[in-house]
Amino acid sequence: MLPRLAPAAINPKSLALDSLLKTSASRLHAELNKKRFPTLTQI
Repeated sequence: MLPRLAPAAINPKSLALDSLLKTSASRLHAELNKKRFPTLTQI
């Protein structure tokens, strides 16, 4: 049904890479929010 998701579920390296990409993306998003809203992070 979902051929694209199957290898990631089987391969732990792909899964780890996927989570690493997600964490780095959310970290980058947080950094951008800090620059955009400096007052929110200072409170």
